[in-house]
Amino acid sequence: MGQVERTQMRDPRPLVFLDSNVVIDYLNGKIDWLFGPAALERVRYAINPVVFQQTVLGADVAGHPDRLDAVRSRAEMLPVQFDRAQGLLPRARALRNRGMHSNDVLMFSSAADCDYLVTRHAMVGGLADGGKPVVLSPEEFRDTILVPALT
Repeated sequence: MGQVERTQMRDPRPLVFLDSNVVIDYLNGKIDWLFGPAALERVRYAINPVVFQQTVLGADVAGHPDRLDAVRSRAEMLPVQFDRAQGLLPRARALRNRGMHSNDVLMFSSAADCDYLVTRHAMVGGLADGGKPVVLSPEEFRDTILVPALT
């Protein structure tokens, strides 16, 4: 049984994988609701080492150190699934000419067992096979998953 499966048995909240562009927006002072109490009551978050590295390099970490602490303490760190990434390569090659990056494949390999993947990079949805994860923009995630549950 994998790490994600064990965690889900203990906690019934949906597991939401955050792409680096979403975490960077949060760290740069945008999408304040992402790690707010209402969201944390409803969902669990996950990232992987690739997302964390891109985040630290691409965000205003010094300007919002408390936000980086929130990400580190409230997002589960999932491993990169290299065997799964290998299986995604045929689809990724077809998408690469339209803007897919190799880091997107590594990120998606970790997100594959999550319920949702929140990203601003719509191309990543091309790696999905119709099952998990459901790929949503931050706004779609807020409006369809968080807001209805909180009202």
